[in-house]
Amino acid sequence: MGCDVPGSDKTFLFTGTPTALMAPSLQPPPGGVSLSTTSPSGLLHMCLNAQKQVHCIAYLGRKEMQASKLGNLVGLHSAYLNNLQACYEAGEVPDLIEFLNQPWAELLHFEGFREIRAQLLGLATTGSSGPQILAASMQLLKERALELRTYTIGLGIQSETVGNMKRSSVMV
Repeated sequence: MGCDVPGSDKTFLFTGTPTALMAPSLQPPPGGVSLSTTSPSGLLHMCLNAQKQVHCIAYLGRKEMQASKLGNLVGLHSAYLNNLQACYEAGEVPDLIEFLNQPWAELLHFEGFREIRAQLLGLATTGSSGPQILAASMQLLKERALELRTYTIGLGIQSETVGNMKRSSVMV
């Protein structure tokens, strides 16, 4: 959910699990915690449930925040968010907006992240070995090198355009 705040250059966004959307609140569910920061970029308030999964997110700030970026975080465990809860509680996250927009989070904001995650979890639950999962991960990154530039550049994966076909290769 979202709206522009009348008379300002601000926007308000709220996203969450189906339970959170049925009864929007800034309070965490039972056993959960709230994380909140205010910065020049805006206010970001996140609630985690008792299992440390993102329950809901509220944002008030400049209009350039993308609702889809926040929505992609809903349901993810804090560990996917670079151990967000532990870092926040240790005082290492003065700005949640900045923290969630660092290069490590690029994959989380990627539209196909849930699909990639499901494929890799499927491999892990079928008894695939570490090297098989790593090979599948690298293949997925190669296939999506243009969309995931931060990751592919860091891993030495380059995208090449050949005619009308796009292909990727790993540099040795």
